[in-house]
Amino acid sequence: MDEFDFGITLLLSKNSRLSPEKIGREIGLSGNAVVNRITKLEKEGIIEGYRTILKPSEFGAATAVHYFENKRKKLVSNLSTLTSLPYVYASLSCITGDVLVITLAGSQKEANEQANQLVELFRELELFRTFYMEEKPSVRLSKRDLKIANYLIKKPKASVSAAAKELSLSTRTVSRRLNRLVQKRVLRFTVNLQLSKISGYVPYYLFFETLLEAQRDTRFAGIALHSAVWSLPLTKTKYVYAICRRNFSQVEEDLKLLESSDWIKEYMVMFPSRFFVNDKPMLSLIEQRLKRFKNT
Repeated sequence: MDEFDFGITLLLSKNSRLSPEKIGREIGLSGNAVVNRITKLEKEGIIEGYRTILKPSEFGAATAVHYFENKRKKLVSNLSTLTSLPYVYASLSCITGDVLVITLAGSQKEANEQANQLVELFRELELFRTFYMEEKPSVRLSKRDLKIANYLIKKPKASVSAAAKELSLSTRTVSRRLNRLVQKRVLRFTVNLQLSKISGYVPYYLFFETLLEAQRDTRFAGIALHSAVWSLPLTKTKYVYAICRRNFSQVEEDLKLLESSDWIKEYMVMFPSRFFVNDKPMLSLIEQRLKRFKNT
């Protein structure tokens, strides 16, 4: 991967619906060259797919992050089982054997029950920490908003006109409501990345919690803005970032910055082996909300 590929990946992670021409103008390539490079990144498995991400709290769910340590350094044989669990939103396996699992829960009690089920599943691992993150909804969502979100989760690359036709809505209505969801940060478009397949960089995932008043500290810009190829905001103060650096010296510089920062409450660093995402929990939440509209 060269600087152009990295630039393309960075832009698509922020907005995967950007046109090749728009990306080309940003990084200094033609639209056709961008298309060819995206195709190459897809064939290499670096870009594994495209995704519509919704903010769970706006749909009545809390996020829980469960971090398991592989102290025995044994091979975890049943990671694939995670794909069948209806509450698992994403998981990250590390080269050290540690595993981070992100789940959606309706309450603290439910998150604890999920943690207990995961402990039973991963007998080789030890649950080091569970972070429970609950926020109140900040945006009132209409039935049309839910239908648009539901459609775009299933078809993240679909055009506005295609969505309008499928949902029997006007193109103007879909465009206006979609823009509102994006502006309110309820919805965003990104790519699924397998960082372990990126050559020429040292990739790592960073889970961190900031102090609320310091979450926009500019000292973090060197990491978050210039080297992060993917991010998942869990709450206003908790984030997961996928970061690529040229070498381990740069990674060490990042960690020193984190260690010396009084605005970081705590953090974890994970070097990736495999990243898995699952949209079923969010689709289930939307279906539940849509049923409420039908019953009222």
